[in-house]
Amino acid sequence: MQISPHSSPQDNDVHIDFITAASNLRAENYGISPATWMMSKRIAGRIVPAIITTTAAVAGLACLEIYKLVWGCQDLSCYRNSNINLSTCLLLRVQPPPAPTYRVGPSSLGKYSWGTPRGQWHLLQDNVRGTQGKEVAVHCHCPIRP
Repeated sequence: MQISPHSSPQDNDVHIDFITAASNLRAENYGISPATWMMSKRIAGRIVPAIITTTAAVAGLACLEIYKLVWGCQDLSCYRNSNINLSTCLLLRVQPPPAPTYRVGPSSLGKYSWGTPRGQWHLLQDNVRGTQGKEVAVHCHCPIRP
């Protein structure tokens, strides 16, 4: 068996030639000084690690919130909105504000409410119809709960 190194796209200079040519054409359109081949290679080499780092951080933060859903946390104070800025090394996690609630007749309905018990949507629909005098269709998207 013979083992040989795999050639990755970074080792192929044709890609850097294209990036340099395309960036110099764009620079010409906007009156920016053109980039050298080495400058284009350096900039392109920094983009991939930045994308990988950002993607891993966002996936990790999303998984933290999914764990809370799986564990059945019903309290809003358990959850966090996350904002990450890699250029300033900032990770900001804040408690989300409660969703707005709308009064419809004697009932109130929020954007993230789990809905009314089955069979009672007609009551909500009757309340809306009675207060506004119009025919109203009520559609509910209720997530599946264990």
